[in-house]
Amino acid sequence: MAILRREPAAVAARRRRPARRAPVRIPPAAVAPLAPLALAVVAALLLLVTYARPLTATVVVGAPDDLAATIGFNDRERNPAGIPYRWTDQESAFVFHAAGLAFPANRPLTVELDLAASRPPGAAPVHVAVSVNGSDAGTQVVGGQAVHGYPAGRGAAGPVDTAVTIRSDTFTPPGDKRVLGVAVLGPARLVQGAGAGPALPPAGAWLRWFGAVALAYLLGLAALRRAWRAGALGLGVALVMTAVALAARVAFWQYVHLALLALGAAALWVGRRDLLALARDAAALAHRRAGIRAPGLAAAGLAAAAIAQVVLTAGRGSPAVAVLYGLGLALVLVALAGHGAGPSLAWWDLQDLPALRGDAADPTAVRPAEWLALAGIVVLAAWARFAGLHDIPFGMWRDEARHGLEALHILQDPAYRPVYVPNISLPGLYPGVIALAFRVFGVGVTTLRGVTAAAGVLTVAALYGVARRLWGPRIAIAAAFLAAVGSWRVSIDRLAFDTAPTTLCTLLAFYCFLRAVLALRTGRRAWPFFALAGLCGALAAYGYYPGRFAAVVLALAVLVLIARHRLAFLRRALPGLALAVVVALLALAPLGAYAVEHPDLFFKRSDQVFILTPEYREGETAVEALERNIGKHLVMFNYRGEPNARHHMPGWPMLDAVTGVCFAAGVAIAIALALGGNFAAAFVLLWMATMLVPSIVSVDAPSAVRAQDAAPAAYLLAALGFVTCWRLLASGVSRPALRTAVMAAAGLALALAAAINLWIYFVRMPGDPRVLGKFYVGEARAGYAVAAARDRDPALVAYVPREYLADETLVFASAQAPLRELPVAGTALPSGPLLLIVPRDTERADFAAQVAAARRVATSAGLREIDGPPPPGGGPPTYVAF
Repeated sequence: MAILRREPAAVAARRRRPARRAPVRIPPAAVAPLAPLALAVVAALLLLVTYARPLTATVVVGAPDDLAATIGFNDRERNPAGIPYRWTDQESAFVFHAAGLAFPANRPLTVELDLAASRPPGAAPVHVAVSVNGSDAGTQVVGGQAVHGYPAGRGAAGPVDTAVTIRSDTFTPPGDKRVLGVAVLGPARLVQGAGAGPALPPAGAWLRWFGAVALAYLLGLAALRRAWRAGALGLGVALVMTAVALAARVAFWQYVHLALLALGAAALWVGRRDLLALARDAAALAHRRAGIRAPGLAAAGLAAAAIAQVVLTAGRGSPAVAVLYGLGLALVLVALAGHGAGPSLAWWDLQDLPALRGDAADPTAVRPAEWLALAGIVVLAAWARFAGLHDIPFGMWRDEARHGLEALHILQDPAYRPVYVPNISLPGLYPGVIALAFRVFGVGVTTLRGVTAAAGVLTVAALYGVARRLWGPRIAIAAAFLAAVGSWRVSIDRLAFDTAPTTLCTLLAFYCFLRAVLALRTGRRAWPFFALAGLCGALAAYGYYPGRFAAVVLALAVLVLIARHRLAFLRRALPGLALAVVVALLALAPLGAYAVEHPDLFFKRSDQVFILTPEYREGETAVEALERNIGKHLVMFNYRGEPNARHHMPGWPMLDAVTGVCFAAGVAIAIALALGGNFAAAFVLLWMATMLVPSIVSVDAPSAVRAQDAAPAAYLLAALGFVTCWRLLASGVSRPALRTAVMAAAGLALALAAAINLWIYFVRMPGDPRVLGKFYVGEARAGYAVAAARDRDPALVAYVPREYLADETLVFASAQAPLRELPVAGTALPSGPLLLIVPRDTERADFAAQVAAARRVATSAGLREIDGPPPPGGGPPTYVAF
């Protein structure tokens, strides 16, 4: 019999209680969508809060900084009460920056202007018409001083900036040359009216606001990997924007796009590996679903980009063309991501400098075939720069003549050794080199331009050296070839400017720096290369203005290497870097001393062309002026380039269609490489961006000469795109005949690029009236004629109209022949060989009268008339001689 045991009371009580249910747990995936939804609702409410307070935007007319908000006004003045004011012209305008975003879309606006229209007694009433963003706001008669209001519609609908245009009757006071309309006193206001319901932001404000919050959320999602944490980051950004907008709504909406760019760049950097995975998946999907391999994707992308580039080169840019170009480059990147051909094609691989990659092979070794290819490219570069150098360009530019005259001054006066030459706004090194060339090769236009041309040839070789240290021989050869024939560099390498010598020193500084890094890795002596890098960087600063930025590029490169390799690089490189700085400072000491003693002369030219000078940015803030120039530089390579016909074919892209497509692909590949940590890509991108700065901050942008040192970087990026795409396409074919066909197509593309560039410079540009109009053609050809006549008879005396006696172009072109003023009568001419010559100058309206006067003198002296040669393409003679 079993013995039953009684259970304890606590156990029995638990048995009698019903079982407790397990807690319900919601999986994180189920609530993840709630985070962005909640963030969007809160962000919308915060945006409505920023518009709850009425707003008034003000422009103080006559204030020192009012040029950023006024267009077409006369100079500032003050009335007897001390109130500042400015007179309008026949048509003047105010610009209320960011008003199209800062004011609600459902509130009426009023423009309040304090106007006065003083006129002589008996004058007719002054009618003033005001329009807002091109829409009429009303017409009034203005007499004495009064505040007038003009309806501006609702929310200043239209563009981001709201323009208020004033048109009025004008008069010119006695003894005054100004054309005066009405006087605008003190502040001009854009006032928000009342209305029913909450103040609603414009559509552009919604897009920018939610764009910033969404980018912050994506940034947090990529970095934190949790939806709620990303939502917290987005909420923090929204709260910060709300605080800033409440404090200064107009300024916030004026600069919010900068925050969008920063957030976008940060999100791109943080999510770069996610983008890589997405690109790989896209390539795999294309192969699995459609059977398209990576080379096929690349071919389709290049075809789309080529079509877009042809349209852009024809001057027909549009958003659709930009989208097509972007899709083509995206396909190329997807093809590279999905390709398994090795580190040279896999853009996610951290390919780096040979010095930092630790290759066993010596990266300085050059094979004989490579030497032959480089020699051929150098010969081609020399032909492109020296062929017809005396006559192409057909005339001379005044600055060329000034450089030659300064060199002659140095040659003739042993005591004249200037550190800086205010007459040409350049250091004295370049005229000194020209003087040496004059001593060796003789004085003449060919020698004058030959100095720059020779430096341009050496620049091609120097670019090869830099490119080889970064990406190896194939890309180096391609970059040197594109630089040898590129119309951008050919155009400015054939002018007597301190352009190519500066670029040569810059590239030598880069080359020596890369060799120094290589020497550190291989255990060789690095200090000679560091010292040479400092010296060449200093010599670049003695050249044209962009040369001063060579040191900036090297400093940024050092920071990138420190970021990549931490203190290990800094400990090994610090002595060499210190030596480079010391050498550079010692070399720059004379120029630095001059800059300190004469800052007005040293910085005179820079100040004259500085875009942030108030008179150059009428109606624009400093940020808007810079952004406008940056936009021009973003499209200068592929769409619309240099407007000055003296430096390049005006309005044409700086790169031909073939090079332009390769450049766009190279930039996309380099950005992808840089995101993966590639030093070579980061170096070239920083090089190009930094060397564009002298042109970005200048008027008349983009400038081929001020951006000259960005040209080698552009050719290097084009070579990167060309070689990478060529190898990718070649990897998709297995038959030897097809591989040969791909190689032949690559060679044909390079030949086409050379043909286009040489056609632009040697066929299209010489006879273009816009190009000829940028040179002193008549003065130069007349000077050549005088020099040739004196070579035949050194006793010849040349006579010119009075206006040309001190003309620098004529003086240098005539080999400094003594020039005398054309007399009134032929009897005043001495006996002996004579030459009366009148240059044709399109800027002087009295050419016909000068020729007639010279003809009367020549007829009485029995001289016969000779017409000078016409310019290329035909036209009137460049001078008339007797």
